[in-house]
Amino acid sequence: MIRIQKRFSLLTLKKSLYGLTQALKNWYKTLTSWLASISFQESSCNPCLYFFSEKKSIIFFHIDDLVLVGNGQKFKEKFEKQFSNLACHPPNTLLGMK
Repeated sequence: MIRIQKRFSLLTLKKSLYGLTQALKNWYKTLTSWLASISFQESSCNPCLYFFSEKKSIIFFHIDDLVLVGNGQKFKEKFEKQFSNLACHPPNTLLGMK
């Protein structure tokens, strides 16, 4: 916390807040670096499309919606371990549509 004069305080956020402009950029950096760390490779034509050639899996994401095509159980376990506040479920809805 930095004090400005004696009447005002300025607080610096240590994490992103949902809804802020910076939150989307920070989430993208976090997610893509994690996907790279578990051997997913970014598509050359779409920065939101990742491939895992060994298990023949594909991940597509849009903001905070992810769709996995392939062996999902191991990915689900890793994802929920890394991002414990997020949940995985079958893709019966995507982008709010059924």
